[in-house]
Amino acid sequence: MSDVREQRHRLVDRVPEGRTEAAARTLQSLATPPEAPDRRPVTFVDEQELSEEAVQAFHEGVADGDAGRTYTIGEAEQELGL
Repeated sequence: MSDVREQRHRLVDRVPEGRTEAAARTLQSLATPPEAPDRRPVTFVDEQELSEEAVQAFHEGVADGDAGRTYTIGEAEQELGL
């Protein structure tokens, strides 16, 4: 086994029990090709710690970004009169 692979295994073994789900999501995202239709963004906050409204808002934001419903910083500043 290569040194890098061994290091990855050691790091996975060191993940605390309460963070294993987040670690698994991160690894799954890294292993999924960017063009895969079922690829989900990585979240570094445990969704169980968030309100249902916050989780919903996050997923709506991701969908907006995927659909191109975004503003540049300049556009947002202009819209807000900044």
